[in-house]
Amino acid sequence: MEEKYALYISKQKRIPKSAEYSFYNSRKDHLLVFTDKKMGKGFYPVPESLLERLSEEEKEWLFQSKVKVHKKHIASHEDYYLDLFQRFMDQLKVELEIEKQKAEGGSNNGN
Repeated sequence: MEEKYALYISKQKRIPKSAEYSFYNSRKDHLLVFTDKKMGKGFYPVPESLLERLSEEEKEWLFQSKVKVHKKHIASHEDYYLDLFQRFMDQLKVELEIEKQKAEGGSNNGN
């Protein structure tokens, strides 16, 4: 994908307009933002090594946010992915035909 998304954390409670995906955890009193934009003062990138410390609810939100990002990317590149899928299916058909011929050849050799 062209954009590079990152997860940010902040003690701020106001969600920036540029934050398409955000999650406020009232128990931990912090705001998470998943975005492809640079976040301003008071927002800090969450290192990959700390993702395991997210709550289950936060992990689910992050997962769903990533799904939405990928869906939008696929929708905006539909022709590319349709072509890729069609080439995959064409190759699968060839491979299945080869396996079918091997199986038929193997059973005919025993007769």
